Amino acid sequence: MDACFSILFLIFNPDILDFHYLKEYQKSIESSNGSGNSEEDSYQIHCENVCKEINQILEAYHYFTKSECTVENIYLQSKIPQRVISFSFRQVYGMSIKDFINKKRVDYLIELYKKDDLMKKYSLDYIGELVGFQSRQTLYSCTEKFYGCTPKTLFEKVDITEI
Repeated sequence: MDACFSILFLIFNPDILDFHYLKEYQKSIESSNGSGNSEEDSYQIHCENVCKEINQILEAYHYFTKSECTVENIYLQSKIPQRVISFSFRQVYGMSIKDFINKKRVDYLIELYKKDDLMKKYSLDYIGELVGFQSRQTLYSCTEKFYGCTPKTLFEKVDITEI
């Protein structure tokens, strides 16, 4: 009977599990680095390690360019709670993981555009799909958000090597 109450309690208070995860991770960091780090430093190190692990997942086979690359799927692959991932990315990069993925996609698109002249012949829909955007609108909103211009203007800047 106590187990049922415990399970119900955890279902309605999932944050407790995330805190436990952070505390356990903090203990492992302190034991490997010595306990000289402050609690703030330990959390920062933890956040950086979480981001490094997620970045390895994103970089593996350019997973970030796949349309199935979502926060939920990353969570399933990493087994790190979504709240921890979100908190870590905001701490380390100052942006959500979704924005981080979309920024990687736009940056990769710029890299492809610089390397391959055939990219200039493709439609924006195709180019967007190539790097993982599910719609032209998402590509537009991301280039506007990260570079302050439309994809066409961004490519013009790439052509004259302003980026």
